[in-house]
Amino acid sequence: GMSFDDAVKALKGMDLDTAVNALIGSMVKNGYIDEIKNSILITVNSKNAEKGIQLQQHLSEEIEGFLNNYSVKGAILSQTAKADARQKKLANQYRISTGKASLIDWLVKQDPTIQYADVADLSINDINLLIRARNTKMEGMNFRGEASTKGYIGEEKARQIAFEHAGVLKTEVQKLEVELDFEDGRMVYEVEFYHNDKEYDYEIDAKNGNILEFKVKNRHGPDGSTPTTTPGNQYIGAVEAKEIALRHAGYEVGLVNRLRTEFEDENGRMIYEVEFEHGNFKYEYEIDAVTGEILQSEVEKLEAGNNGEGNPETSADPEANYIGDGKAEEIALQHATLKRNSVRNLKVEREREQDRVIYEIQFEHGNYKYEYEIDALTGKIVQWEKEQN
Repeated sequence: GMSFDDAVKALKGMDLDTAVNALIGSMVKNGYIDEIKNSILITVNSKNAEKGIQLQQHLSEEIEGFLNNYSVKGAILSQTAKADARQKKLANQYRISTGKASLIDWLVKQDPTIQYADVADLSINDINLLIRARNTKMEGMNFRGEASTKGYIGEEKARQIAFEHAGVLKTEVQKLEVELDFEDGRMVYEVEFYHNDKEYDYEIDAKNGNILEFKVKNRHGPDGSTPTTTPGNQYIGAVEAKEIALRHAGYEVGLVNRLRTEFEDENGRMIYEVEFEHGNFKYEYEIDAVTGEILQSEVEKLEAGNNGEGNPETSADPEANYIGDGKAEEIALQHATLKRNSVRNLKVEREREQDRVIYEIQFEHGNYKYEYEIDALTGKIVQWEKEQN
């Protein structure tokens, strides 16, 4: 077969449609276009604006047809643009075509929070997705077909991840917005919604679905009142359920281990199940999701650790002098320069090691797993590691 470069060389002297067909064929064969990356940018550089627009239209339709023949659903962006000196300079600097340079110009004009340097490396498909997500009409720019999101988890999945994390049901949220965006060098879904009188903001990695950041804010009406909630929208929320359970047990959030919450339907009544451990005990709560009433609470003793020492909790250690789980967590997170609400699977365990007691702390952030060992008396980091998941 013909290589991509040969195809380009052979185009000279052919009529335009034959040349374009050959080029598209070669791009599909060589894997430049497929169902994951299905966007093509056409830039018409014409001295005669009207002719340029006609040609742009003609080529868009033509290429869409050619792609259909290869059973690829294409997304075609076309523009009539004469690269100015600044765009030529940018194209050189980032080693991209002047067509792509003027396309990025469009994007940056629409959304000044996006940095040119950040998006220069993105595929035309990603740039197409970002432009379409902003829903702006752009003069001289034409869109056909839908840009593929098959390389990403998709809006539906992003919503699900956020709802699950917030402990809310799809039917209970209001003002839901999902937008594909570009932050810190990666494609992300921004998911925003209201639930009761709280506003939730999530940033979710578009490739792997990791929650990169989330914020919960109280929202109040303009007169300082809390907006009224409609029926079916009056659950207290996972955060409040945790607080009720912890208040009842008399602990603060940072001082318990293995804290988790589940939202479930028990015989037609929605409840939050809250579990956590503290010292030698495991606590389990069932809390009415509407009223916040504690329906059931259980405390059970955990089996002693099988580390041959009996359980360090019950040995005659100067326990009163230990820094405590919460402090140990803080030391590890501070060292990793991460906030508690931005890490996943946070675990703290206290163990005896040779002649001292340590806190073992583990958590995950992004694609990394962190492990710390911290001296229970002095709070010194004995050992730590960060590895890729």
